[in-house]
Amino acid sequence: MSMLSAKNKPLCLSLLKLLIIMGLTTSVSLLSFGESAKTEKIKWLVKPQFESVGDFSEGLALFEKSDRSGYIDKKGKIVIEGSYIFADDMNEGIARAIDGDKWVLINSKGERIKELAVSWVENFSEGLAAININGSYSDGKLQGGTWGYISTDGNIVIDPLYEYAGPFSEGMAVVKKDKKLFIIDREQKIKKEIKYDEIFNFKEGMARFKKDGKFGFINKDFKEVIPPQYDRASDFCEGVARAIKNKKWIYIDQKGEERETPFTWIGDFSEGMAPVKIKDKFGFIDKNYNIVIEPKFDRAWNFSEGLAAVMISGKWGFIDKKGVEVIKAQFDEVWNFRENIAGVCQRDRWGFIKNPLSAESQSEQLEYAGMLVGTVKAIEGNEIIITGSNIGKNVMLFDKLCVFSDEEMIILSAHFPMMTVAKCKISSGDISLIKPGMKVYKYKKEIKKKME
Repeated sequence: MSMLSAKNKPLCLSLLKLLIIMGLTTSVSLLSFGESAKTEKIKWLVKPQFESVGDFSEGLALFEKSDRSGYIDKKGKIVIEGSYIFADDMNEGIARAIDGDKWVLINSKGERIKELAVSWVENFSEGLAAININGSYSDGKLQGGTWGYISTDGNIVIDPLYEYAGPFSEGMAVVKKDKKLFIIDREQKIKKEIKYDEIFNFKEGMARFKKDGKFGFINKDFKEVIPPQYDRASDFCEGVARAIKNKKWIYIDQKGEERETPFTWIGDFSEGMAPVKIKDKFGFIDKNYNIVIEPKFDRAWNFSEGLAAVMISGKWGFIDKKGVEVIKAQFDEVWNFRENIAGVCQRDRWGFIKNPLSAESQSEQLEYAGMLVGTVKAIEGNEIIITGSNIGKNVMLFDKLCVFSDEEMIILSAHFPMMTVAKCKISSGDISLIKPGMKVYKYKKEIKKKME
């Protein structure tokens, strides 16, 4: 996620200034997760003091102060001073940043890994980042040049031959060459020439495409499994995608089966629930498409780590999966919880608060949502071996997983998933806290923040 300022403008606005110079049921069903959490006293990690903040990623979060970006850790300590004109989330231990007038790669210690002779670099995805070489800026927009990819050491691994290069997702990326769209793999091998007007990243084995103004989906065999028929469509999330057909919001599964809804807007599923809108109020449905939290909020975001941000009378707070207001609505803006910490804004200044839900409660909710992937089998050096009957189906390369040790959430990154076993490395947390037998859950990295 690129950081946003307190006024919902991208932090990279300062960068751009530089660049100018350069049949659904409506019955209500209640979920049960033991005792409801009561409204909690706020557990501050850092009280509001920053101009802007980002999500926690790999144990660090971005902050902006005096128009410069730095990083703070989960103890609330500034570990990388705010000296960068622009910076992005840590990904596989590396982040892109602008130092002076140069693009650079930095590590989690703030050390400069490499200075890049590029016009632009995107954030890393699955260990690769798209770069533009010899592009130029006009009215703050990058034009021309060619695109390729670098690895986390800053070396070019896919030659800059393309007019466009998208992020890697599930081992593939969309590129454009000679005005034609292609899907390539990490070895730069062309997997398929695309005949559609647009093609998007693979998510859960499906890729959205647009043809003659309508959206459909292909699978990883590049077969058109859902013909283009939707006016709008989202990526698949927890097995279903959102779409608009005949001016109505519907959910579709990967077989193309549709579920009509009576709602004026529907959101993606996250942790087994999705926000929906009836008239002018937001509530939540479960995977059975039953309303489980009545529509009574002015706005609502997806659930993340057991809590969802909701707006009540112009202020943001957080509810649990019973609809209980766990953190009272008192903030001007908020981010979702990531790694058990969320950014919040009061009076134009951002700080961080801690998730009040217990590890037991979060584990129970993740299991209910079908996010359990296996257990820890062994710890071998700096690798954590997990085992489960459906690892090959549920875990992909670079997927984020999580385990709980007492009240500590530890994030893992899958580096070698196989059919029933996956080798993982620590992304955030202390490896010494991990023990054999601990349950391992899928940890979602991408959470929609805006209503699309």
